[in-house]
Amino acid sequence: MPARPQWLTHTSEIVAELEALDAPVIDRAVLERTFGVRRRRAAQLMRAFGGYQTGRTYLVERLRLIAQLREIASSGAFAFEFRRRERL
Repeated sequence: MPARPQWLTHTSEIVAELEALDAPVIDRAVLERTFGVRRRRAAQLMRAFGGYQTGRTYLVERLRLIAQLREIASSGAFAFEFRRRERL
């Protein structure tokens, strides 16, 4: 079974950071910093969240990312993972 992503339990903090930004799009470097992941995982997340390539740079729409993170936070998988980490 693959390991659960650590950023999953920090979605509320991630959403708050993203809401504070003014930019309409997020690049890989910002995603790395906010999610606390490395370069390769950030690129994978950008594709998973509907990112698109502009030149050599991947971007993801900030508002779309926030909406998807809120959806993840309200899902049952998030609640299960949050309770599991609290028990540990």
